[in-house]
Amino acid sequence: MFRFYLKKLLRCPATFAGAVVLCLSMIVSVAPIKQAAPLYLFQYAFEMGVTHFFPPLACALPVCFVRSAFRKGSAWQFPLLHSSPLRYSAGGLFAAYVSGAVTALLGYVLFFLFIAAAAPGSLTFSVYIRDDMHPFYSRLSGLELYLLKGFIFAANGGMFAAIAYAVSGFSSNQYLCAASPFVLYMSVSYMSQHLAQLDQKFFYLDPGQVALIGICNWHKDGGLLYMGIYIGTVVLLCLILFRLLLQRRLSNG
Repeated sequence: MFRFYLKKLLRCPATFAGAVVLCLSMIVSVAPIKQAAPLYLFQYAFEMGVTHFFPPLACALPVCFVRSAFRKGSAWQFPLLHSSPLRYSAGGLFAAYVSGAVTALLGYVLFFLFIAAAAPGSLTFSVYIRDDMHPFYSRLSGLELYLLKGFIFAANGGMFAAIAYAVSGFSSNQYLCAASPFVLYMSVSYMSQHLAQLDQKFFYLDPGQVALIGICNWHKDGGLLYMGIYIGTVVLLCLILFRLLLQRRLSNG
């Protein structure tokens, strides 16, 4: 089931389209900056530019595209005949997660390839260590920091795709499926920022912070454990939701 879905997701044009959307959002965000290190440009695009609005939508596109195609052809029933509801749910969800991660990572790579093409010689693995950078990150080499930032970006992209997959379990509307990660992202961010004024612990509910780990106020592991727990919890909830919806649909015929 996992391989069946993954092949469909990675081969669909929406995967590359989502990556291009992410890349273009970064390019637009950093266009006013004349000269800076490539990794700084990526950080700026996500923290200060418009890029942080785009991953929830761009990484959900492959899931929406494939699920819509399955529903139109009633093809979603055939894999289910050869697997249990749990395997169908888990295989499809983790394939969706991988597709979202690949979409984000491809957009990340395309951005740096654009920087290298637009300004030959500017792509370097040497990085500027900010004074407020967490000690965990300041110990890393330039290449390790590039790889880790790509991993973080990809992990967040997979989370948004998992949400879209869970929503597709009870709605055949592909527009709702595509918009749901963005709506949840913005709603939870807004809610957590207001609740944090009452108690700082609510700050950790903000999904926007999961992609910004590495700033000075995280714990000694640089926030990686926090990211793993947060994304793991979201994916598990998506699996439970999709499994319950599928079981209900099967019981109703």
